[in-house]
Amino acid sequence: MSKPLVSVVMAYHNEPEAYVRQAIESILNQSFKDFEFIIVIDTPASKLIEDLVAEYTDKRIITIQHSKSKGLAASLNAGIAKSSGTYIARMDADDISLKNRLQLQVAFAKKNPSVDIVFGWVDGIDQSGKKTFEKHLSSSKITASDVLRGHGLVHPSVFGKATVFKDNPYAVSFMRAQDFNLWLSLYPTYSFAMLKKVVLHYRFVTASIDTRIAKLRSGAKYRMVALVRHLRQYAGYPVYWLELVKVLCLRTTLLLPRFVLRSLVKIKDFLR
Repeated sequence: MSKPLVSVVMAYHNEPEAYVRQAIESILNQSFKDFEFIIVIDTPASKLIEDLVAEYTDKRIITIQHSKSKGLAASLNAGIAKSSGTYIARMDADDISLKNRLQLQVAFAKKNPSVDIVFGWVDGIDQSGKKTFEKHLSSSKITASDVLRGHGLVHPSVFGKATVFKDNPYAVSFMRAQDFNLWLSLYPTYSFAMLKKVVLHYRFVTASIDTRIAKLRSGAKYRMVALVRHLRQYAGYPVYWLELVKVLCLRTTLLLPRFVLRSLVKIKDFLR
C-alpha cells in the first residue's frame, strides 16, 4: 500500500461528542483524498469516543489509545511518530476544517517547496457554529514579530513538512502554549508562510469565569517559560521584550484574589 501524501493528526481529550463528529466528518469529507487521519484518544476508558470513532469505517482512520492521559504535546508527538505522510496537517477535535482545506494547503506547499510550515486564515465560531471573529494575517510573509505575538498563527490550521515535526517534537513539559514554544524554536531555522485563505472554523466556547482564570494563569505561565527559554534567539527584537513585559504583567495581575479577578472578568465581558 502506497504512503499517503498527508497525515492529519488530531488529539481527543473530552471534547463534546457533537463537536468531535463535526471535526471528524470535516476531514473525511475533504476534496483532497490522499491522506491518513490519525486520532489520538488521550482519555483512558473513553468508551463513548471509541464507539464514536468506530462508527466511521473509513480505512484512512488510524487510532491511538492512551492507557492514561498524557496531555496534548505527548499526544501530538505520538500521532506524528505514527504518521507516514510527506506532510502533517494539524486538527483539533472541536474545530471544523473547510472542505478544500487540504487541497489548498497541498497546492501551496507544492508551489512553494522552500516553505516548511504554512498556516491558514481562520474564522472563529461559537457553540452553535455562528461566526464570531476572524484571524486573517494580512501578509503571506510571517515575521519574528508575528511569531512572538502569536498573530494569526492558529495551531489547528498549521500544515507542514513531516520531517520538521518529527525532528522537532512538542515539549511534553508544556501543559499549555505548546504551539507557541514550538514556533519559537522553529522560526530561526525554518521557513514560515501564511496561506491567505480561510481553511478552518476555530471553535471558541466561553467557559465559566473560574475556568477562564485558571486557563489564563496556566497560559501566562507557559508563555513566559517559552519566552525565557528562547531569550538568546530573540533578544535582539524589541517586540520580544515588550511581549515578556506583557506576560509578566499578566502573571502579576493574575495573582490578585480570585474575587477581584472574577469582577475584572465580568467588567471585561460587559464592555465587550
